[in-house]
Amino acid sequence: MILSRHFVFIHLPKTGGTFVKKLLNIYAPPDWEVLEVIALGGHPRNDPNHPTIKDIPSAYGGIPIFGFVRNPWDWYVSWYEFLKVDGTNELFNKASDHGRKGFKETLLTLYRMELVENAQIGIFSWYFFESFGHDLDRVKFLRFERLREELYDMLKSTVGLPKKLAEAIKTEQPINVGNRTLYQDYYNEELRNLIGRKDKEIIERFDYSYSSL
Repeated sequence: MILSRHFVFIHLPKTGGTFVKKLLNIYAPPDWEVLEVIALGGHPRNDPNHPTIKDIPSAYGGIPIFGFVRNPWDWYVSWYEFLKVDGTNELFNKASDHGRKGFKETLLTLYRMELVENAQIGIFSWYFFESFGHDLDRVKFLRFERLREELYDMLKSTVGLPKKLAEAIKTEQPINVGNRTLYQDYYNEELRNLIGRKDKEIIERFDYSYSSL
């Protein structure tokens, strides 16, 4: 999470947040008072690197909040490829046999496990609502698929963009880019439809489709 005088940025995992935090930490002017924080309280994901809306200090109440959303079908592929290497997520390790199972088998195994099978929403939706809460009107959502353009426009309209930060948004190299093919290559019809049902609320709210990027 990034706190500043002008906005709060919440980092939903696998939506380009590491890149955004790097830009703000390096290029934001001192008078923005940018501060990167870890989770300040109890955290159900046990992930201090991804504080949620509940972790925003009361002193920052009323300041605009923004974050990124991503096509769920694409998100799952990025999440799988990252955790396969990262190796720290116990639930993922159990479902994937520590990364030895492929994408489809891992996801279908996860959704057959009692903890996930009985959930009313998908894994992506759980991360999303845990990060941003359910009062989504509090948050300005930008799209991962247009990260540079939407970050540029949002900062320009919210606080104004100094030249160095504006240039960095356009030219800095991306971070944590995996070696993978198109997300559609990972799915069969069963898994595609499963994600469509489990993450239906987000898919419909942000007008995503299986073919959209």
